[in-house]
Amino acid sequence: MSLSCKPFRPDWSRFFLDTALGEVFANLSRAHGKCINIGCGTEGRYRELLSSYEVDGVDLADPGDSNIPWRYHQCDASRLPFSDAEFDLAVAIESFEHIENNTQAIQEVSRTLKSDACLVITTPTHWTWPFEFGRHGPHYYDKAALIKLLQDSGFQVVLCKACGGGVFWLANLLKSWLSPFGYRILGKKWWTMIDTVLLPIYFISRFTDRFLVFLPTNWLILAKKLGH
Repeated sequence: MSLSCKPFRPDWSRFFLDTALGEVFANLSRAHGKCINIGCGTEGRYRELLSSYEVDGVDLADPGDSNIPWRYHQCDASRLPFSDAEFDLAVAIESFEHIENNTQAIQEVSRTLKSDACLVITTPTHWTWPFEFGRHGPHYYDKAALIKLLQDSGFQVVLCKACGGGVFWLANLLKSWLSPFGYRILGKKWWTMIDTVLLPIYFISRFTDRFLVFLPTNWLILAKKLGH
């Protein structure tokens, strides 16, 4: 993936996560069917990954007049308005850290998936807590806690990948601490400016973080719902 191109989240530089997501989706055994997108937002983010699926998106946000590219359901993820075994795929990209009742929510995801269906879930790691001192959401997962959350709800973890490393972590820590001040001064222009300034560090991290694998910023898990 080119560092000058951020296809999934143009407002946030997560090159390692985006690259890993692209690889996982390219190797899914089923590339079509019904998909539930948990915490989809109203911007249609990651639509490129889901273009071959029939998608139902779930989020608490008011959709307003947003041009959402799938069926949108404004509801709580812990109370999904869908039938049992309805979906062939579930995705939850950077959403479960925000869900207060995460245990009930993952049980609901499991309920609505068919047997042997896949779940792709990503979250920030517990190492990102200093980015916002816990303000980002109620849950900052270490690897063991996230895997246990899934296994307790009937999922088998197929892949667990740590995305990012020490240099990338430091760059994003700097961005997070500066952004409240930068955004107040420059508004939305701030994001373009800070990403441009940090681009050389992101570029360097693509090489250094192959070895400096500590302090990952995101977990990516591919899991499969166990059959009965």
